Amino acid sequence: TLEPSFQDTQKHIFNYSYSSEDSFNVVLISKSDQGCFDTTSQMIVTFAQPLADYQIPNDSQCWQKNYFNIINSSTIKYGTLQHNWDFGDGSSDTNFTPLTKKYANKSASYIVRYKVTSNYGCEDSLNHAITLLERPIADFLINDSVQCFNGHLFSFTNTTNFSALNTVSYYWDYGNSDTSIGIKPKTAAYNTPVYHPVQLIAYSYLTNCYDTFIHQVLPAPHPVSDFIVGKDSQCLRFNSFQLTNTSSISLGSQTYVWDFKDGQMSTLKDPIKKYLSGGSYAIKLVSTSNYGCKDSIEHPVVLIPHPLANFTVNDTAQCLNKQAFNLINTTNVAYGTFKSEWSTDDAQTFNNKDVIGLSFLLPGYHNIELAVESNYGCTDTFQRAVFLENNKNTFITINTKDSQCYRGNLFGLNSNCSDPNVIHQSYTWNLDDGNTLSSKDINYSYKSDGNYNVILETVSANTCLDTAIFSLVVFPHPINSFTANPPCFPDSIYFINLFNRVWFYKVVYLGFR
Repeated sequence: TLEPSFQDTQKHIFNYSYSSEDSFNVVLISKSDQGCFDTTSQMIVTFAQPLADYQIPNDSQCWQKNYFNIINSSTIKYGTLQHNWDFGDGSSDTNFTPLTKKYANKSASYIVRYKVTSNYGCEDSLNHAITLLERPIADFLINDSVQCFNGHLFSFTNTTNFSALNTVSYYWDYGNSDTSIGIKPKTAAYNTPVYHPVQLIAYSYLTNCYDTFIHQVLPAPHPVSDFIVGKDSQCLRFNSFQLTNTSSISLGSQTYVWDFKDGQMSTLKDPIKKYLSGGSYAIKLVSTSNYGCKDSIEHPVVLIPHPLANFTVNDTAQCLNKQAFNLINTTNVAYGTFKSEWSTDDAQTFNNKDVIGLSFLLPGYHNIELAVESNYGCTDTFQRAVFLENNKNTFITINTKDSQCYRGNLFGLNSNCSDPNVIHQSYTWNLDDGNTLSSKDINYSYKSDGNYNVILETVSANTCLDTAIFSLVVFPHPINSFTANPPCFPDSIYFINLFNRVWFYKVVYLGFR
């Protein structure tokens, strides 16, 4: 029994189609020829079938601005749906309503294929054809889209592309209140040096599609070159001409080329120029707009000779306890005279030409500066650093115990320097037992116990002497000895420590033999 309205009493195997989505209880009654029978039942489910349905309202569009909207009205009686859109161009979507579809800009036809699948695997599909219509490709060439304003004249060549050009009409707007129609454009000139849009609209009545192409033309303005020199007469040694560019242009940008008339050029907007030799120069600035229009201007500058400050030092690295720096002034001036002023980083000052026997109180690096000024007011300075090595930078560290028993004693001693600027060249270890060693780090074993004061003497690269001391102890070993008076068991044994120490023990034997 399949449905209330259907029974089959004959077939052993057969196919049957239900008329609706529902659950059905199928009953099978089997009866033998002897009148015996049996009954069994099973629940059969017919799953809901999805119905694919969608619309594309505007399925034929010009391809330059194609946007296809899809309205999905697919349904199912119960259950959930999965959506699979194939747009025919290699792209796809899985949303119920896919995003607005845009195709590549070309004339073509595509089949939109849609398949909907229920959560029970039931499917339905629907295809829809769309068409992208050809449009004219509006385009034109310009003899030169940017021309300097003086004497400019723009001419155009129509290069519109379409398969049926005889169906295309043209409209021109030159951006100067002038227009025309037809395939052949006019020439154009402008009254102001600003950008002007030239527009071409190409329309085909064959496909009802159009295209617009706009290209800017510019009768470019000319720049006006100018610059300011902060101080146009300077001393040669420290000359620094700060050039402030005041060039202007009504539209666009500029690039600059400076000619300093000494073989050097610059393309900076506001360069700082330093000359290497004296004399006079006429600095030239050429301004070029980004459209190739140019202007130029020149300004003169003068350079005055200067002294070259310098001095020598008898020895730039000396020991703190035996220092004497002699500063010899070697300043050079092309002509004229100069005066000197010395200064140090510890506030010492001198006005002599040379300084003999200069000394400092503190160790380390010290800066000495010589400032000179010529009788023309040109100045120069020169600095030199000197170094004073302290005599208290050596110290000893140990990588073993500093007190050890005599047997197997081994002391590892290392030489160290607290000043990273000091380099030791030689080492002398006085081990306080009559022996000496000369390596940087040592390992040493003493031959007898006692207290030792190890002295390390170092000599630096600057031949400065320094010392450090370190105390060590070598302990003697005790000599053990005792006597015992054997008793009768289980009496106590009487032990006598020969080093005045006495232990009393009661010896109990627990069956050992």
